[in-house]
Amino acid sequence: MGREEKSDGAPSKKPPDQLYLRDLIAEAARHKLITSESKQQADLAKDARNLIHPGKATRSGSPISKATALTALTAVYRIADDLKSAAMIPP
Repeated sequence: MGREEKSDGAPSKKPPDQLYLRDLIAEAARHKLITSESKQQADLAKDARNLIHPGKATRSGSPISKATALTALTAVYRIADDLKSAAMIPP
């Protein structure tokens, strides 16, 4: 993908496997690999992922629910659809 972008917009020389999820989401949107709607859903999924993380849930006391898990799953499907379209891969 070339130069990566941090969530604050500043360029980063880190390879993709060393970036945070928020950075990968921003980079995919910037390169138009995902739609703005998918970016929004991915941002929600990132927050849901943090809610369902066992350590985070224990520390924060946040309830884990099927709704938070489904939010993350929705983002996965939206992004997969966008990437298929971007690569012009038939379903």
